[in-house]
Amino acid sequence: MSSYRGWERVRFTWGGHGLAVYPAGATFGPRTIGDYEFVWIVDGEVVWTVEGVEHAAPPGTVTLVRPGMRDGYRWDQRRDSRHGFVHFSVDLAGADCPPSASWPLLRRYGGDSVVPTLLRHLLRVIEERGPCWDELAQGAARQALLAFLAGGDGVAGDEAPPPPPAVGRALLRLREAWGGETWSPLSIAALARAAG
Repeated sequence: MSSYRGWERVRFTWGGHGLAVYPAGATFGPRTIGDYEFVWIVDGEVVWTVEGVEHAAPPGTVTLVRPGMRDGYRWDQRRDSRHGFVHFSVDLAGADCPPSASWPLLRRYGGDSVVPTLLRHLLRVIEERGPCWDELAQGAARQALLAFLAGGDGVAGDEAPPPPPAVGRALLRLREAWGGETWSPLSIAALARAAG
């Protein structure tokens, strides 16, 4: 298991990048890629094929293509597909991380994940090249890649997991009693009955 020590030494070199729109039914590839590429699906039900294996890639999916991989995309058949992409090379010297052959191919993220947001930020910083742009890009890419590899993608304020069913029923009864214009007291026995 990797500790990811020395991650602050990881450095990136940027390649092609942008936002792309493909019309319904379009395809891309197959290709054999020479660098790394993050692709994040914004719109469209996409099928990503890598080394002959198909993977569903709905909106929120982030793929990580590695040098030497053969891949291709079949874009949504019914509507336009939109995605962002950043090509890069990465120097991992001095960083403790798993070998790239064991890295995940893709992850599917919800709307509250930091990874797609970091990638959008990375793309903007690279395109605008404002003050300190390379350090901002390095930091965003390090964090996005680390979160992608380690599986850490949450942000503060995530919703708590749902309570157990009995607790949920008791809470619903409380909301009913306290949610109107008048407040109705509830006994422990009434909450227990509501909980079942």
